[in-house]
Amino acid sequence: CKTFIPFESLKKKLNNKRKPAVNVLNLHGQIAADMGRGGGLGGKKSLNIDSTRKLIESSFATPRLEAVLLSINSPGGSPSQSELISDYIQLLAKEKQVKVYSFVQDVAASGGYWLACAGEQIYITENSIVGSIGVISAGFGLQDAIKYLNIEPRIYTAGDKKVLNSPFLPQKEEDLQKTRKILDKLHTNFKIHVTQNRAEKIKDQDLDMLFSGEYWVGREAIDLGLADDVGTIDTFIRKEFGGPEKINLKLVASPVSKLQKLFGASQDSLNYHGNMDLPMYIKMLQAEEQKQSSVLLHNKLILYYLRLFLS
Repeated sequence: CKTFIPFESLKKKLNNKRKPAVNVLNLHGQIAADMGRGGGLGGKKSLNIDSTRKLIESSFATPRLEAVLLSINSPGGSPSQSELISDYIQLLAKEKQVKVYSFVQDVAASGGYWLACAGEQIYITENSIVGSIGVISAGFGLQDAIKYLNIEPRIYTAGDKKVLNSPFLPQKEEDLQKTRKILDKLHTNFKIHVTQNRAEKIKDQDLDMLFSGEYWVGREAIDLGLADDVGTIDTFIRKEFGGPEKINLKLVASPVSKLQKLFGASQDSLNYHGNMDLPMYIKMLQAEEQKQSSVLLHNKLILYYLRLFLS
């Protein structure tokens, strides 16, 4: 009885091991701490250091790693979580001596742009929305409404500064000044992060305009130094490595459960939050509608009402 030795198969596996590795790390969605809520039925978890730590570590743990490509599609969110994710990526990149490049899909705005700055080069599409380097705080003043409804707010504190900008009390000037001070400090930290990572690219720009909170589309962002060139992960791999067959390419992304797939959730699912810029959310909805079939959209509506019922 002759033993068949699969020489061609072994040769192929050996050749694959010799190829350089390139990993793609998906950073898609709203940036926010989970606060114990978890990912829910309808989509992936928010982007934060807890939900991305293992994914980031996996991205840098591959043998013969040549580069990590960040696929970014985020309208932003928490400044702290944006900082934690970005810093961890840059920490491992330095430790492993691996190049990191950012590729923006629909949007990299606010905290999403903070993440994009983790790459030494930022590539966008002609239609990517980039920028929104600013900080926002929004709320409501309900004191007249509750007075009209004959409702009495009862707020008890130990410490005269414990209540700040209560929606049930008239706006205080000292509360407003404190809020502005916090926003200014967060904005300063954002500007420092962008300046440190894009120093030579934006040195000749009007920084007041660049850091005004405005956002730009496609080549406008390149002209301002916020991005380097138009390009996608696919074109980059062909240009820098000769094509996907020349490398070992791996996608690193949060898994989607069977239940999530049943209701049409995808890796790119994005849920609206009150602090998300509305124009960004509209653009994301349009992109989502183009990708999803009417059946999946119908299932998402069913899931939405289920979540309301169960909450």
